Amino acid sequence: MSEKTLQELLENLADITGSEQKQIIVALVHRGQKIVPELIAYLEKTIDDKAKILLLSVLIKLQDKRCEDIFKQQLSAENENVRSLSAQGLVAIHSSQALEACIKTIDDAADFAHGDVTPSVLSLANIGEDVLLNTLPLLNNENSETRQHAQKVFELVSYNKVNNLYKPRALSDVARHKWNELWETNGAYHWGKPEQGRLLSMELWKRWIESN
Repeated sequence: MSEKTLQELLENLADITGSEQKQIIVALVHRGQKIVPELIAYLEKTIDDKAKILLLSVLIKLQDKRCEDIFKQQLSAENENVRSLSAQGLVAIHSSQALEACIKTIDDAADFAHGDVTPSVLSLANIGEDVLLNTLPLLNNENSETRQHAQKVFELVSYNKVNNLYKPRALSDVARHKWNELWETNGAYHWGKPEQGRLLSMELWKRWIESN
């Protein structure tokens, strides 16, 4: 693909069909980090969400630190998928802003089949225990969806910790039982509980975080 062809491709991203998108992403990623400046330049000027989503998907895979500013810039986009991908980009380049970005976009681009799961929920869970203090206030957020997503982060992080501690043999329920005990001990938090119950559980989780 010549330089001119690359430019032509960028100018027609909005017209690419779903069946072509994966091929285009693979082709652009294959070119490597040398095309990052051109991708950023086009992303800065385009207003088409489809093109933004495709370019962000490529930049995430290229994992280039030069993308940090454009990822942060797109966190304020109107399109939730653009915002979500921007947060994932910051995670991919290990930006110091990644945790904050995932908290900000925790409700964006929810899984259609699993409403409590979003890309940022999974990213926060993958980061691990360090995210819990930042996520804790969201357990009493006025938005029920935000509380639900924050609960999922706590579930995934705490279960992973318990599972790593007990390393059960195949088909063993030990880790699940231990995790259930931990969840009950810390107030059996549920995003739909009345505020008083949520606050009690939050205090118990705060103590657990500080002691672990």
